[in-house]
Amino acid sequence: MSEGGAGLWPETWPLVLQIALAVLILDGADYLKHRVYHNFGPAWRIHALHHSIDRLHVLKGARLHFTEALLRAVLVFGPIALLGAPPLVLLWLAALMNFVGNLAHSNIDTREPGWVRALFVTPAVHRLHHAIDADLGRSNLSAITLLWDHLGGTFRHPDRHRLGRVGIAEDPVPRGFLAQLATPVTWSRLTHRG
Repeated sequence: MSEGGAGLWPETWPLVLQIALAVLILDGADYLKHRVYHNFGPAWRIHALHHSIDRLHVLKGARLHFTEALLRAVLVFGPIALLGAPPLVLLWLAALMNFVGNLAHSNIDTREPGWVRALFVTPAVHRLHHAIDADLGRSNLSAITLLWDHLGGTFRHPDRHRLGRVGIAEDPVPRGFLAQLATPVTWSRLTHRG
């Protein structure tokens, strides 16, 4: 039994099954958090920094407001740790999130089959999520697998939707670092510029 958490984690399972369970939980928690970011104004003010780019590339994938990074640690990784997942499972989760996140935000054209694009986050799938089009921007919210997008009705297949520009229409996010940190509290002023 692990020393931390509620002791509910199935530690006797093979590591690969523990990781699969952790991915399922992580994807669900991250999906819900991400859906709130895109559908609740005050949360969008935190997440907008991540979307205020007009070109995807791997270095901008981690462009998050510090509040968003903190919330991800607490709301996404926290439940898995509280259940008692061992450090090795948490390490694998972090590695998978980092790998898939960097790949998804990279500006490369991958050539995977359509069924892979229906099951896993790929660059083509995630580019739709960064579309300037509001409907596409609220799609493909999952982090690793697309299970929760299918269940939540937010999956859009890149083979069926044309990607236009990425970013935010009439992007109000300022360029300066300190101004970006203040964005969640200065949003009303930034969006009513004239």
